[in-house]
Amino acid sequence: ENGRIAVEMFSSHEEGYYDAILMAYSSFNLVPLSLTEALRSIDDRIRKLDHALKDPARCTSAAKRERTALAKRREKLAGDAKSASTGITFDQLGITRLFVDEAQNFKNLAVGGARFRMGGVSHRGSATCTHMHDAIRCVQHAGGGAVFLSGTIMTNSIADLFVMQTYLQQGTLSFLGLASFDAWANMFARKVSGFEIDVDTSSYRRTTRLGGHAGT
Repeated sequence: ENGRIAVEMFSSHEEGYYDAILMAYSSFNLVPLSLTEALRSIDDRIRKLDHALKDPARCTSAAKRERTALAKRREKLAGDAKSASTGITFDQLGITRLFVDEAQNFKNLAVGGARFRMGGVSHRGSATCTHMHDAIRCVQHAGGGAVFLSGTIMTNSIADLFVMQTYLQQGTLSFLGLASFDAWANMFARKVSGFEIDVDTSSYRRTTRLGGHAGT
């Protein structure tokens, strides 16, 4: 594994309760959220999309497709009794804080955005990053939090900073009206065009990426 996740749990001297647990990424991904938490996560995304779709500038076909897909996924989860895990779920573990090492491995979170579709900005995301996002939200809803550790927090573009803030500072972003990527990028970023070595390393290509404003 390229990293580890430390889980802080409720302190107790009773057998079976621990102050901290270390686990590999692969083990962490095997612990599912309960059906209740999974539905709450989907509902939260649907609410954000509904808000975005009211804005003509953000009402894109991609956003509509994502809204439809989430609605179908929610319907399937709510109607399929087999979706409910019969084992232990993440929200039953009593986790109070997550410490995630090599946190840059979770930068592939879908951020959306209609105005900034370019290299370094993920619009699809990965299941692993979505699971991490939902797990952190679960801990936060219970009054806990998360700590990310990394020496390379930004690897592709300044958009990686928004991803990390989405994980750790969602409440602050919402309070400031910067929870959507377009709003955040309008405030802190700009499009930067330049030449990069092509994938075959034999030529250059002109690419537009997201960069920070001067002084950001």
